[in-house]
Amino acid sequence: MQATERIERVSSHQWVTMPPNEPDPQVLQRCTKHAISAAVADLEGVSIESVTINRTGQYHVPPSPFGFPQYVEENLPDYCEVLVHQANPGDHIAEVLVWVPLVWNGRFLGTGGGGNRTTFGFVEGDQLRNAAISSGLRNGFASASTDGGYGHDPRLADWQFIEETREHDRELIENWVHRSTHEMTIIGKAVTAAIHGTEPRFSYFQGSSGGGRQALAQVQRYPNDYDGVWATDPAINYNRFIPAELWPALVMKELDNALPPAKLEAFRTAAVEDFNHRNGTSEPFTTSIEPPVFDAKRIVGQATDAGDITEADATVMNMIWEGPKTPSGEQLWFGLRPGAETWGEVTPGVGLCVTTEDEDGRRKPDPFFVVTSWFATWLLRDPQWDWTTLTFEEYALLFKKGVEEFAEVAVDDPDLTGLRDSGNKLLLTHGTDDQVIFSQGTVHYFDRVLDRMGGFAGTRNFARFFFCLGDGHSARIEKNFGLDLATGMVTLMNWVENGIAPDHLDLVHLAQDKVTVDGTRRVSAYGTPRD
Repeated sequence: MQATERIERVSSHQWVTMPPNEPDPQVLQRCTKHAISAAVADLEGVSIESVTINRTGQYHVPPSPFGFPQYVEENLPDYCEVLVHQANPGDHIAEVLVWVPLVWNGRFLGTGGGGNRTTFGFVEGDQLRNAAISSGLRNGFASASTDGGYGHDPRLADWQFIEETREHDRELIENWVHRSTHEMTIIGKAVTAAIHGTEPRFSYFQGSSGGGRQALAQVQRYPNDYDGVWATDPAINYNRFIPAELWPALVMKELDNALPPAKLEAFRTAAVEDFNHRNGTSEPFTTSIEPPVFDAKRIVGQATDAGDITEADATVMNMIWEGPKTPSGEQLWFGLRPGAETWGEVTPGVGLCVTTEDEDGRRKPDPFFVVTSWFATWLLRDPQWDWTTLTFEEYALLFKKGVEEFAEVAVDDPDLTGLRDSGNKLLLTHGTDDQVIFSQGTVHYFDRVLDRMGGFAGTRNFARFFFCLGDGHSARIEKNFGLDLATGMVTLMNWVENGIAPDHLDLVHLAQDKVTVDGTRRVSAYGTPRD
């Protein structure tokens, strides 16, 4: 079934305009715990915990596992909120939250999480590319999220570790990798159908970062769940990129030289300007699929607000750009692209070269908690482990241990035969200047997809990848052109509903009001002859 009109972007988070209307009285009658419980009675392990009709236009956001500020969502359309419990193996209960608009456009949206959580929650504003259930609701979608069965664990990153036995909870890991997202999909669609008396016409999944990993798990394992899936900046290759995230901090620690932001910016600027000079462009970011090659030693002696660049500084920077290696020189994963701002200026605290000052004013590296958790509780089973005791030799051994022991968390299967045969669509995007997830890892994955599935000609009908030049992690970098949530959703919906396959994406630049689009930049689908 196809729409009759091309869908157009309205604003950064608005991709469908819903005309005001009064709900069908039968919808209100079906939005009860008794009616919905009866309708989903055949779903094993599912219980309807609460059903609430919200016509206040507001939602008071609960505390976030990520520590985001609480606030009140405003200007929401009338909806039915359904809280569902899904019993999982290992005596775990996953909480699925479903928001169904009383006036519905016939579409369903599954939402993903971030970090190593299956739900991202709510973030005020429209700067992120993570669709929340509130985003879907405002666009007329029925939407769902899941906490994966570990949402109430106060340990933000160590939920998979059983402290009493020092073992891993393999059932929770399976929930996180794929099972809970699939079950959320089945539950969300069933609840929506129970309320509106009909199945969704179209269903979509959207996720960024950890949610992008969930999105790719969907198309690899459950290709029939969604008509269209958008995975952006995905946290795939998890058992490789997560340990690789510790490399910048480890280099700075082992070489006893934690680079300050001023010096990191000097290296970034020099690398990008050199690349642009050699390639005849004046753009303020790297504009190629392959990262530029630049020897940091070329600016030794350059003055910065943190002092002159030294040989030791350049050695650290070169090692970070080159990426993790064994002591014998074997490459373990990719390094940071020189164009990426990685010290937390664009997004406070977000980046792999974040450093802090101790009480004596001495600078030290400050790695992500998810990264140190990987080594402490996933690999070493020791929550008290101190990352600063790690050496290059031990790092290489643990890196390989994780790749072998946790192969199932990689979500990097290039065989998309099931997706191809289903007729459903995958939109895959990644910002080149991602500060957190090495964008070359997604390029590497899609190259493998192309090899497995017959090149661009063999994949173009069901999967397309866009390498978004100058874009950052899960959000448009303010000074650059970038992809916003609405552009990606409109692109995917037009492909699914109108058969308009995307040959390009338009990255947007916003004016000082952060609302008005004052410029666009076009990027082509990866794998076309021009690439």
